Amino acid sequence: MRFDRTSLTPVAVGSLVALALLTGGALIGGNLWPRVVKVEQRVVAPAMNAAGFTPAIENLGDMIGRSCPAIVAIRQDGQGPDSAAQAPSTGRMRPANPPAAAAPRTASGFLASSDGYIVTAADNLSEAGDIHVLLNDGRVLDATRVGSDPISGIAVLKIDGSGLAFLKFSNANFPRVGDWGAAISSPNGSGCAAALGMVGTDSLAEQAALRTYVRIRPTLDQSLAGAPLLNLNGEIIGVIGLGGPAEDPDRPSSILAVGTASRIVSGLMRNGKPTENRFGIIADDLPPALATRLGIDGQRGAVVSLVEADSPADKGGLRAGDLILGVSGSPVSGASELARALDTSAATLSLDVVRASKRLTITLAP
Repeated sequence: MRFDRTSLTPVAVGSLVALALLTGGALIGGNLWPRVVKVEQRVVAPAMNAAGFTPAIENLGDMIGRSCPAIVAIRQDGQGPDSAAQAPSTGRMRPANPPAAAAPRTASGFLASSDGYIVTAADNLSEAGDIHVLLNDGRVLDATRVGSDPISGIAVLKIDGSGLAFLKFSNANFPRVGDWGAAISSPNGSGCAAALGMVGTDSLAEQAALRTYVRIRPTLDQSLAGAPLLNLNGEIIGVIGLGGPAEDPDRPSSILAVGTASRIVSGLMRNGKPTENRFGIIADDLPPALATRLGIDGQRGAVVSLVEADSPADKGGLRAGDLILGVSGSPVSGASELARALDTSAATLSLDVVRASKRLTITLAP
């Protein structure tokens, strides 16, 4: 079988042209593609930021690294004999072994200001004993007590310093169910340890007599009491394990919400003393999302964020998550107005309360 050479010329020419076009396209595309990617990044990134794009959980390492310099370890010298370590004695005979000194106390904490104010859990420290703060830059500084709040369990310490790394409180009063957070501690004052958790439920969802408004899941270790719970931007959304007595089984899962914590810390930093509260109530302003859930859009009031154990509020049946609309017939528009209404010498108070869309009247006797 014979082929005509002239019949192959158009095919060969076409193939060469196609090959040249493909080669040229590859070269041009290779040069232009990085520029296209850069332009796309410059266009898309601001749009994502403007839309409130939240970084993925995989990026927690960056956030923890930035936050770690503000996390501290706290040590308190043991004072007096440790009764558990004493040997028994009879009569006037001396113990077989001398009494052992009490073991040093340890606590988690974090810097809340650049000039050295530190937040921790009050019951992790005793009334006596020198307190030392271990910073992540290797320094060990003496700390003084500024004050503590018996209802929330927050204590504020002070070290000498300036320009220190510190954590900021989130603007939201209450974290939402589903919000992720990282509890960060520095067990030895060198580097940080993190435990990841999620706001798992709140008092409205549980319909139970909780003393704090929100809980975290999974339950974190009690040694983290006083540690901050940080959102993905490194802002404090709560303080771990406060809002109840240390023996309370619910306490390790409790979060002292950011609005409550920030107001208490600010008050202690200003004057060293908590706001007097004879009834054992701490409340915050009503956020719009909670008003919608309660079915009272447009209504103002004060949301109970913490109820002190065995307080008049606790004994009267008040719960975290209750909305207080009035006190003894006078309307309440927010937390500050409620605080003024509770600052009274009256023998009893009558509270107008909304709980799960139901109106209640609760009587408090100080």
